[in-house]
Amino acid sequence: EGSLVFFDDARYVLSDPASGEGLARRLGERSFETRCGTLTLLCDRRVPAGDLMRVMELARQVRISHVQVAEKRD
Repeated sequence: EGSLVFFDDARYVLSDPASGEGLARRLGERSFETRCGTLTLLCDRRVPAGDLMRVMELARQVRISHVQVAEKRD
């Protein structure tokens, strides 16, 4: 139940707080390793806006300064 996020060959469930914390931790590590402050999200129109906002909030928590959103078309 809920949206899945795939990042760096791992799967995270946004509705699970522990999984969300793991995603935030990995986003922060990866951002630090690459010295990149930008995250690009690729999603389809079925992803609820609230879930997109949740990912953006996680990115903000780990100091990612830019989030780009791209739509995956059928």
